[in-house]
Amino acid sequence: MTPPTYLPLLTQLDRWQATAQSRHPGVFPCRSGCTACCHGPFDISVADAALVAVALNQLEPSLRAEVIARAEAQLAAMKPLEPSWSAPYDIAAIGEARFDQLSDDLAGLPCPALDAEGACTIYEHRPFVCRVMGLGMVIESGDVIENACPIQDQFPAYAALPPEPFRLEAFEVGEDEAKIAAARRLFGDESRFGYETTVAAAIATWRGTGPAGSFIPMNALNELIHGKGSHVDPVVAVDDLPWELAGRRVTHLPHTIWQQLGHLNYWMDFGLKAIEGARPELPEHDAASWPKADGPADELTWQHEVALLRTNLDQMTTLADARASTLTRIVNPKSGTTVESVLWQLVAHNSYHCGQIVLLRHSLGSWPPAAGGLTW
Repeated sequence: MTPPTYLPLLTQLDRWQATAQSRHPGVFPCRSGCTACCHGPFDISVADAALVAVALNQLEPSLRAEVIARAEAQLAAMKPLEPSWSAPYDIAAIGEARFDQLSDDLAGLPCPALDAEGACTIYEHRPFVCRVMGLGMVIESGDVIENACPIQDQFPAYAALPPEPFRLEAFEVGEDEAKIAAARRLFGDESRFGYETTVAAAIATWRGTGPAGSFIPMNALNELIHGKGSHVDPVVAVDDLPWELAGRRVTHLPHTIWQQLGHLNYWMDFGLKAIEGARPELPEHDAASWPKADGPADELTWQHEVALLRTNLDQMTTLADARASTLTRIVNPKSGTTVESVLWQLVAHNSYHCGQIVLLRHSLGSWPPAAGGLTW
């Protein structure tokens, strides 16, 4: 996922293009289906790579699978030319000269984000370079970046357009901040802010990064595991509760705190085993994931279940702190579920049932806990 400031930053370029087109109506040949500038591998920044990953996760599953397949096919075409180049496909690993040669050799390959009709499937999240293509730019210093459209000679009036002013140096200040944030997200290391790759490599390497459509800081998942913000820390919710209260029923509520805790641990264990590749079997009915007994047999049994809660949360924390290559690993090939999506499902499930534990403790006159807690 990319930082929330980057996409609005890129829209400055859209407005820049739109301003020029409004001044020269009918002159620009740019339209959906024109793919002249959408061929061959081209370099994109780390912030663009994170943005592409977010865009990919917003696509309908079958379309997403098609885009991934095209990206993998493009990487397969690169392999004979650069056999040592591998994920995360940092251009610095092969150098600019070799990358330029690779781009020339594969100049005829369409961007994997293009569909069969030549429309961009990630248009709203397309990279920086895609937004500056098709118009000359004059920056604050007076320097000019020429229009790089490869077919402009076919449109004399278009080719003769003067460069459009744009405050690129000011733009790059925000872009650098976005690159640092994206490097933290993808690598866990802001020193990788200079990472550059291709659209195909970004799709194949970083697919699945982050919940679809969200712009959530990289530490949010870890924080929510431990109940930061408006979420209750699962350990705090049960840690100081007398074991006798854990099994006490509250009128009109279907489960006790003991059963809620057992249910939490059941599904965390299930999800963590799935991440490990154990392929646990789903119960025939959700009732199988709830303890049959209302409460623990004794204090030792209660403390053992609380300790299991801590262990499960610690394992989730370790995974949430992992680099994106771990978080984007596919857990279920059939559904495309990733390690990170499993963790988000567990966090949401924990939050829901911790809320029920708080309600039970309120009803039993045992809230807030000694460690403190929201009481409204």
